[in-house]
Amino acid sequence: MNEPINLPNFELIEALRAFVLHGTTAKAAVALRLSQAAISKRLGCLEDCVGFPILHRQGRNAVATAEALTFLNTVEPHMTAIRDAIYQSKSMKRERLKVALSESIALSGGAVWIADFQRLYPHIDVELHVHRAPVAIQNVASGNYDVAVTPFWTRTPKSLEVTEIGKEPLVLLSRSSNQQKFEVITIEESSATWSDLDDQLKRALKQTNVSIVINQRIESFATVVQVAKAGLLDGLAPLGIARSLAFPPDKTLDVFSGKLKRKTILPCR
Repeated sequence: MNEPINLPNFELIEALRAFVLHGTTAKAAVALRLSQAAISKRLGCLEDCVGFPILHRQGRNAVATAEALTFLNTVEPHMTAIRDAIYQSKSMKRERLKVALSESIALSGGAVWIADFQRLYPHIDVELHVHRAPVAIQNVASGNYDVAVTPFWTRTPKSLEVTEIGKEPLVLLSRSSNQQKFEVITIEESSATWSDLDDQLKRALKQTNVSIVINQRIESFATVVQVAKAGLLDGLAPLGIARSLAFPPDKTLDVFSGKLKRKTILPCR
């Protein structure tokens, strides 16, 4: 519970790309003009974000895992597509990248992800918009925005390319860490997030001795955290939002051991 939950940022993915391309952390460090320790740290941070091993030992050498290569192969085309659209098309020069964040992702690390991108590419003017996830995704589909960063939505248009870029655990925000039964407030059933969480929660509850009854539902996770923080009800919300709103860490309970997570996706045309 002490490790920060962030979306994988471009620096971390670039470190993996350089390692795979050059074969060692030393050569990757030279390519990116960083120290070898910085490359190792970034690969470790990426591993924490994605939740699977990035490197493994093969004799005396470290090599990328199959999971890491699959992840890189999935994400890299989108990074390349963004670069190409901005830099390489002389007939369609784009000086502005229109990005839509969902409101809850903005609270949970999305704004940091955009800031990392801006630091890496300071000459790109990011035009940032914030909406509920379905609105953000539909705006990408209609061509109003270039890309979105949102929770997984089961009704995402099939015309969009969708990359899963992270998973974030949901936690109990409790008035007491000693109880086994919780009556909670959480996000409304019609939300984009809940469409993916409902079955996950049912499976997770079968694997724990904790009982959870959803007492109320509300339109935003931010309000869930604030209600729990005020002591009105226990809450069920993403860890990143709880941290961004300074919910007490000693009352933040991962009773599902990471088995209940919301997916973060990057839909683009």
